[in-house]
Amino acid sequence: MRPPVKAPSVFLNVQGLPAPILLDGCASLEGEIRALLKGWPVERLEGAEGAAPGITIKKNKQGYLRLSDWSDASVVFAHPVDAVCDFLVDLVRAYIRDNPPLLCLHCAAVETQAGLVVFPSSYAAGKSTLAMHMAAAGARLFADDVMPLRKEDGHGVAPGILPRLRLPLPAETSRVLGSFLKQRPGKSSQRFAYYAMREDELAAHGEAAPVAGLVLLDRKNAGLAGLREVGMAEMLKSTILRNFSHSVPGIEVLDRLNALVAGARRLRLTYSSAEQAVECLRNAFPFKDKARK
Repeated sequence: MRPPVKAPSVFLNVQGLPAPILLDGCASLEGEIRALLKGWPVERLEGAEGAAPGITIKKNKQGYLRLSDWSDASVVFAHPVDAVCDFLVDLVRAYIRDNPPLLCLHCAAVETQAGLVVFPSSYAAGKSTLAMHMAAAGARLFADDVMPLRKEDGHGVAPGILPRLRLPLPAETSRVLGSFLKQRPGKSSQRFAYYAMREDELAAHGEAAPVAGLVLLDRKNAGLAGLREVGMAEMLKSTILRNFSHSVPGIEVLDRLNALVAGARRLRLTYSSAEQAVECLRNAFPFKDKARK
């Protein structure tokens, strides 16, 4: 009886990370990873078998297991897209850890004429869906889940990851967004779908822009969309809670986020209709002309 043939493995070097990524027995995931990144220089490392990887995805009989400083060894993903989705969380964590001056917010962000409009929100708050509605209406997507902040000027830095929405899409998804998404199919599983944004629709990894507005989201079951001003203290608390960079001293985090909040318009968006919400935001922050470089 012939011994089982070991599935191929590959080491990947990602610019900006000191340690390589090992795809152990699942070299085929390289294509999945590359498809979901924009602007990340990724290259194969030949003869790196003795290297100590920073992140490992290991294929076993149950599926794909991620091993890293942040992983839970009991979590195995059966679908390759779910495994890569999980890996991307660690990719961002590794990038933030290895670039210690960066802060990083849980947020979505779109680019307008004035700069970035940022939605600092927790998990399942609707920030990604609203950002995609804005992209469908002509705004340029900068981030849909997390965004680093530079130390020197507080500018947001594009993570360079394709946007992702949880499946199934909400029943109230508008025709405009539904059509927009259908024209940009990407990798998907039963849990998530990524969308292959066109060249001028998504900022590449490393692009930076100033933050013009910070908007808290307040979804309702009914009622018209509207914007109202938010005080410094409330917005500062929200941004502090959304920061997950742990390498910057606490007093510096406070100083930098205070400057960010003080320099931006601070608003709360109350809405039940995403289309109405987009119009409110477009009036407050006019979108850039689509004829961008």
